[in-house]
Amino acid sequence: MNDDNDVYLAPHTSDPIGFCRWLGQRWKRAYEDRRRESFPAASNYASSLGHDCLRHLWYQRTGAERKPFEARTMMVFERGNTIERETVEFMRAEMEIDWVRSQQSAPKDSLNIGMKIDGGIRGRHNQSDAYLIAEIKTMNSREFARITDCDVQGIHDMLSASWWIKKYPFQGVCYLHYLQEDAVIFVLRDPSSWGCKFVPLLKDSPIYLQLWDEIQTKAKAVNAAVASGECPEPIPFHKSICGMCDYADTACHPTKHNEGVEVLTHPDVVKAAREFMDIKDSVSRANGLKEYLREIVLQTGNDRVIIGDSVEATVRKAGKGKAVKFTPLDMAGDLLFDDE
Repeated sequence: MNDDNDVYLAPHTSDPIGFCRWLGQRWKRAYEDRRRESFPAASNYASSLGHDCLRHLWYQRTGAERKPFEARTMMVFERGNTIERETVEFMRAEMEIDWVRSQQSAPKDSLNIGMKIDGGIRGRHNQSDAYLIAEIKTMNSREFARITDCDVQGIHDMLSASWWIKKYPFQGVCYLHYLQEDAVIFVLRDPSSWGCKFVPLLKDSPIYLQLWDEIQTKAKAVNAAVASGECPEPIPFHKSICGMCDYADTACHPTKHNEGVEVLTHPDVVKAAREFMDIKDSVSRANGLKEYLREIVLQTGNDRVIIGDSVEATVRKAGKGKAVKFTPLDMAGDLLFDDE
C-alpha cells in the first residue's frame, strides 16, 4: 500500500512541472521495487538444463532463497518480451510468415522436464508444409555478431558463447525430443539495432545426440537430489557463472579463489577498507534522502523552505535547472517567526 509520500497532492494541471518531477521520482521507486519471489519449481526447466551447475538447478527445484532481481534485470526481461511480440508482428505483417502454436507445451515423462515453445513458423505460401518450432531470443550486440546466420554453425557458436546463451541449444533439443519435430529455428535479435538472425538446430545433427545425453544425465541427477534432499556439490568458482548466480550470496556462498590476486594487508589500508564498507550504505541512504527532500522542496515552488525543526532548504539556479542547499537549522542564522 502506498504511503502519503507516494501520493501527488497538488493539482496536476496547475503544476505540471512539479507533477513531472514527481512522476520521475515515482518511476525510479517503482523501478527499484521490482522483485521476483522465490518458489519451488515443479519441473526441470528446458531453458535451464544447459546451466553448468547442478546445485543451481537443485536450488530452483527446492525454492531456495535467492537474491532479489535487480530492477535493471527485470526491465531487460520485460524488454525481451516486448521484442518477442514486436518480432512476431513484424514477420506476420512484412514477411508473409505464419506464426502459430504460441506457448504450446509437451507431456512430461520421468525426467520431469517442463517447456513452452514461443511458437511455430511457416511461410504463408507453403500451406502444405509443416510448421517448425521457433524460439525468439534477445542478446547483446557483441554475442549477436559472433553467431553465424542461417547455418548450422550458428548452434556451435551459441554453445561457445556465454553460459547464458549456451543454454538455448539445450532448450531447443528438449523441444525436438518431446514435440517430435525435425528442426528448431532460433530467431536471434539484437536490441540495439533491427538486426535479426535465423539459426537452425536439426534433429539429425550430431549435436542433438550429444546434448540430449547431457540433458538426461542432468535431469536424472537433479531429480535424485530433490528426492533425497541432498544438495549437489558446487562447481569450482567461475567468475561469470557464480558471479551472476541468484543463489550465490543467499544459499550457496561460493568460496572465491584468490590465486594470482594481490592481497593488501597494510593495517592502514585494511582499516580504511573496513571503514569504507561500514559507511558505504549510510552514504547511499543519505544521498537517497537528499534527492527525496530536493524533489519535495522544488514542488513547493518557494526559494526558501523550513523543514520541521531540522533543516533550512535554499533553492538556487544551477544552469538550466535548480539546486537545493540543505543547512542544519541551528546553523542557518536568525529565523524570524510571526507571533501568534
